[in-house]
Amino acid sequence: AVNGFFVAYVILRHSTQFVTFDGPYDQAFLGIYGFFGQMMGATFLFYSGFGIMESIQRKGYAYVHDMPRRHFLGLLVRLDIVTLIYLVICTLIGMTFPIRQILLAFTGFENFGNSTWYIFVMLVMYLIIFIAFQPYRRNERRCLYLSAVLLTLGAMLFILFFRKMGKEPYWYNTLIIFVAGVWYSLLRKPFERFVMR
Repeated sequence: AVNGFFVAYVILRHSTQFVTFDGPYDQAFLGIYGFFGQMMGATFLFYSGFGIMESIQRKGYAYVHDMPRRHFLGLLVRLDIVTLIYLVICTLIGMTFPIRQILLAFTGFENFGNSTWYIFVMLVMYLIIFIAFQPYRRNERRCLYLSAVLLTLGAMLFILFFRKMGKEPYWYNTLIIFVAGVWYSLLRKPFERFVMR
């Protein structure tokens, strides 16, 4: 339900580049637009981290082992199909791009006007999870915490990488919320006991 609201909000927000806001009720939307800003993606990141950690705890290392094939490759293929469609349309209307941009667009690191930052972040987080959760191979619960620490460090390095590459802040300023979802899954029972007091 929470993400349902934000899906509608994302659609409205992306429409702002095509719509003129001069109606009497437009100011209310622009106020919400300004208030949420980049945080509109926060719930998606949080629930992704939470859901992945819940699956790892339920299914064990087998879930981590399948991540490159099921999650990473599946998302990359869908991204590449959409990117190819964008490239064809751009080519048909006479737009040209350097080879480097075309190749990087198929990873999500660049684009042809389509927003790809979220997909690229998720692709990298899938890889970081796969690496960070290798200590969990024997399905020992204590290794979950070590793996979550490694994931946190990996995400922080990823944020530094984005900054070094000169990417706009929206590429990385909500990324740590994914990690928060992972930690919430791990610490949910004691956290909720504390809050419910």
